[in-house]
Amino acid sequence: MTENNQLKRRSFLANSAGLSIGATTAPNLLAQRNTNDKIGVGIIGAGKRAKLLMPAIQDDPDVEIRCICDLYDLHLQEAVDLCKNKSVATTKDYLAVINRNDIDAVFIFTPDFWHAPITIAATEARKDIYVEKGLCMNMGETKAIAHAVKSNDVVFQLGHQGRNDEVNRQARKIFGSGDLGSVTYIRSFRSSSGAQPPYVGYYRRELAANAGPGNIDWNRYMANAPRKYAFDRKRFGHWRLFWDYGLGVAGDFQSHSLDAIDMITGIGIPESCAVQGGVHYWKDYMEAPDTWVASFNYPDKNISVSWSFLFQTNRPGWGTHYFGTDATMEVGKSMQVYAEPHSDKWREWTRDRTPDQRDAPVISFDGTTTQNSTAEHVKNFYNCMRTRAMPQCNIDVAFTEMAINMMSVIAYREQRMTRWDPVKQDVV
Repeated sequence: MTENNQLKRRSFLANSAGLSIGATTAPNLLAQRNTNDKIGVGIIGAGKRAKLLMPAIQDDPDVEIRCICDLYDLHLQEAVDLCKNKSVATTKDYLAVINRNDIDAVFIFTPDFWHAPITIAATEARKDIYVEKGLCMNMGETKAIAHAVKSNDVVFQLGHQGRNDEVNRQARKIFGSGDLGSVTYIRSFRSSSGAQPPYVGYYRRELAANAGPGNIDWNRYMANAPRKYAFDRKRFGHWRLFWDYGLGVAGDFQSHSLDAIDMITGIGIPESCAVQGGVHYWKDYMEAPDTWVASFNYPDKNISVSWSFLFQTNRPGWGTHYFGTDATMEVGKSMQVYAEPHSDKWREWTRDRTPDQRDAPVISFDGTTTQNSTAEHVKNFYNCMRTRAMPQCNIDVAFTEMAINMMSVIAYREQRMTRWDPVKQDVV
């Protein structure tokens, strides 16, 4: 794309700012554009998550991946092999992606400790941004990212695809209807060892046998780390297990679950948080816990929330239960609502049924046949690029996510109850 075409594209995006998102909007806009004027995309960080999203990133015929950045030669080659654009460029320097005139948006899939500098650099170059959760490493970085996104007027999407999950949308309708009665407790949980031994398949992915300084740019990797180490396969491949590079399960599975709860209820940032847990199973080099039990209190809303996690078993799986005075809603891959026998709201429904029938859900929704929420999340990002609307998981949502993340991480690491200061906009 020439510089003139790039300017035309920016004019196109700016002139679309007043348009609303709708089923017919994007196709009509695409039909009016020059077929050669595609959205240019750069991928920064080409590990497992990037490769999982590449089909969705490339699904829009009006989008082209033009540059891929990673510090590991094998990751680069695997991503190139998946790329539809066989002329895609590669680099180990994220600024080489951001500074290209033919790049309109970047997808950031690096370890969390690199999210802030890359995201801020992308906003300053006026690139739209899709970044994976967790957003970053602390509230200082969160505030800097929020300021950069808003002052540079870029489209920003955090990778919480649950915001585009139809099960969560249906659950939000039911919660908002009042059919559950007064909900005072929400219990969320995840157990996930997978088919392989605990942690091996996800947090302890093994690198290729020949992975080392010869094909991994270790100096670049360490450049933003708070402490410097000689090459260490574990600190590269198992980065989520170390506090220097991520927030453990708080910045990963917990953030997904709590974001879905916030989407369904609008509950926001808690007043206080306490966490128990530890490294109870993997007694080796890992720092972040393998067992995590967090509680969040919302006294102004008369609700308490808990989230528990362990990697030692697959049971009971994952889900969130909303306990109301009239009914309980269970949300996971599908959704069911179970009436309380004493509830006046459901009295007509339960009156003529046997006890066994009364145990059946009064409302159910099968989420296994709905659209891919990750693909829908990427589509939402592209639609917002075209319309300049706010994405489903925008920077304000991301700020809430990080506030909850940091309340729990600080509570665990300092073994104390944390609180949110709405004036300072910080954890105290």
